[in-house]
Amino acid sequence: MNSEHVSLIFRLVQACIVLVMGYVLAFISRVGLQRVTKPIKGDKTLFIFISHIVFWMVFVAAIISAINMSGFYTTSFLTVFSAAFAALIISLQKSLSNVASGVLVLFQRPFRLGDVIEVKGVKGKVIEMNAFMTKIEVEEGVTVIPNGILLDNPINVVKATPIK
Repeated sequence: MNSEHVSLIFRLVQACIVLVMGYVLAFISRVGLQRVTKPIKGDKTLFIFISHIVFWMVFVAAIISAINMSGFYTTSFLTVFSAAFAALIISLQKSLSNVASGVLVLFQRPFRLGDVIEVKGVKGKVIEMNAFMTKIEVEEGVTVIPNGILLDNPINVVKATPIK
């Protein structure tokens, strides 16, 4: 083995260590944020959503750092990745619209978990809210409503749960 091979192996081992440490740091950040917000009374949906965003931001930064440490130039990689990401965003326009609507629903809080709501003739109890959809329990089972529909239509809050 010549010194170039040893150097490459050393850089790849460093990149793997950075990747593992980045994942651990991202996991600790997510769990830590969830533990810090645990004593806060009320609905935790927004905090869970933010903790997942923090996880992925830290992990993606670790991935980019690992790629950079392994000897690849990240500028060309990021350029190609950005072009592919732009194409993906264009193809997922409706889903991303639901995510944007979900973020607005989570921040505006027109209703909370446990509230009975009516949207587009569907009436039920809110049992789950996330960035993409809201699940409501109806007499026949569970109905999934995309958050884009919630933002585009009037929401009738039939029975609100008291704020703690």
